[in-house]
Order: sequence, then C-alpha cells, then structure tokens
Amino acid sequence: MKKHIIFDNHDKIAKKIKAILIVLLFTTNVFAIDNDKKQHFIYSAGIASTTTAIAKHYGKSNLESYLYGVGFTVGIGVLKELADSRSKNHTADMEDVYADILGAVTGSLLTFRWRW
Repeated sequence: MKKHIIFDNHDKIAKKIKAILIVLLFTTNVFAIDNDKKQHFIYSAGIASTTTAIAKHYGKSNLESYLYGVGFTVGIGVLKELADSRSKNHTADMEDVYADILGAVTGSLLTFRWRW
C-alpha cells in the first residue's frame, strides 16, 4: 500500500514540526489566545485542507497540492486584512495573518494524514 507523503524526507520534517508544537504547547498559555485568532486558525485550516484535497483529487502532486492549499488560504487571509485596513469599523492585524498561516500549514499537512 502506498504511503501518502509530501516530501521525500517527510519524517525529518514531521519530527521538527512535532518538536515545535510541543515547545509552543509548554511555553504558551493556550487559554490566553484571543478568540479571534482561534477562529482565524480554524477557518484557515479548514480552507487549506479542502483546497489541498481538491488539488490532490485533480491530479496535482503532493507538493503542488500542499502549496495550492497554503497559498490560496494565506492569500484569502491577507486580502481579508487588507479589506479590514480600509474599513472604518475594523483594523488590520498582522497576528491574524500569522494565525492564518499557521492554520493553513496545519490544515494542509493534516490532509495528507487521511485518505480522501
């Protein structure tokens, strides 16, 4: 049975990501994260996961699918923040973009852990 991988050295990358997440888990107060940032993370993960799965379904390689998912999602997040910067009722926030990036990477990577 064929394994789903993104990169040839995916084990090294997965170990590094796990190490970073463990460090963040123990050094960050997860409960202090603003609800808005959590929403950015969750929505970005969902969009990236869906985009990655669609790209994979249409025959793109694992790397291309990953890049489509992350790129599309981060692009949406940046456009949303640009729209907020022009709005009188909202302000743009780079931390929202960071949450979008983290969510996009997480959602796209998790897509390869399940078969669609």
